[in-house]
Amino acid sequence: GGNKFAAAVAEMAPREKAPEAVPEKCLKIEGLKRPFTDKQVREHLEEACGGGAVSWLWLNRVKSVCFAEFSSKDEAASARREIYGLQWPKP
Repeated sequence: GGNKFAAAVAEMAPREKAPEAVPEKCLKIEGLKRPFTDKQVREHLEEACGGGAVSWLWLNRVKSVCFAEFSSKDEAASARREIYGLQWPKP
């Protein structure tokens, strides 16, 4: 378990803006914290990209890293802006 005080402070702090990146349809997402299901990750990413579709999703065995491919570069960029620096799922 993590320090609850640190988690509360991190949640209150403004999120850092995502740095500009070369647009791609695929995102690598690191630092995931269980528990969650593959379906929950897919739904969260589809919501983050504005209701688009995740066409391919892969999570490593311990579910700390995932790769997600979106239907378009715009959807991937939108999802990246929404999830950058976000802790999900909430502790």
